[in-house]
Amino acid sequence: MNGSKLPRSSLFGRKDFLEVYRQAKDFIIRYKLLRICRFSEENGLKRLTICNLWRIDREEDGVLHTFEFDLHKAEWLETEDLRNWPAIPFAPIGKNTLSLSWGLYLCRDTLQAALCAAGADSLPDEGENGVPSWVRQAIFRKYLGGDAWSRKSTKSIKSMG
Repeated sequence: MNGSKLPRSSLFGRKDFLEVYRQAKDFIIRYKLLRICRFSEENGLKRLTICNLWRIDREEDGVLHTFEFDLHKAEWLETEDLRNWPAIPFAPIGKNTLSLSWGLYLCRDTLQAALCAAGADSLPDEGENGVPSWVRQAIFRKYLGGDAWSRKSTKSIKSMG
């Protein structure tokens, strides 16, 4: 043998788990979903982008626009429905936000969105939050490490796209 590994053909003994895992991983890497926050300002437009999934634009006259990124279409879609948005303490960070656990929950929500867009909620044998627990565990361990995948989240995203 020349020392090269054969490509993996299944995840936890199932090809459908591997397909969802690979698609979710592709979304995470291609769209840089774990880039927590970016802020830009150009021609009076202020833009805050969170995990490359959620965006807030503020025009010079103060009008706000909110957008969600559609992972399948690779485009920003304007929305007024913020129910699936993560809970982020914008300011002030202090007395009520001494913990930085909100960052972990933000990453979890982002990974959950990638899994749902990859088709995880269509797989059989659903686990916690509607995502097959083995696929969810594999993605969360890869990107968050240790047992972070099993910690209780403050909410879950069922579908984003």
